[in-house]
Amino acid sequence: MRSAGIPFVILRPGVIYGPAMASQFNAMFKSIEKGKSKIIGKGDNLLPFVHERDVALAFLLAVQKKGV
Repeated sequence: MRSAGIPFVILRPGVIYGPAMASQFNAMFKSIEKGKSKIIGKGDNLLPFVHERDVALAFLLAVQKKGV
């Protein structure tokens, strides 16, 4: 796309969290703690967590800013 002169932005926010997700994350962590769910791999993999407001702001800025 860059060679065609079309501006673009790639956003990769990672794991998005917010108030609506609190109960789901709590249930997942409790399940792992009780041994009902397994951690995949060694458990040392890193996942970036980002708040839903920050993701919304990033998308808003990406579409508003010219020349990004």
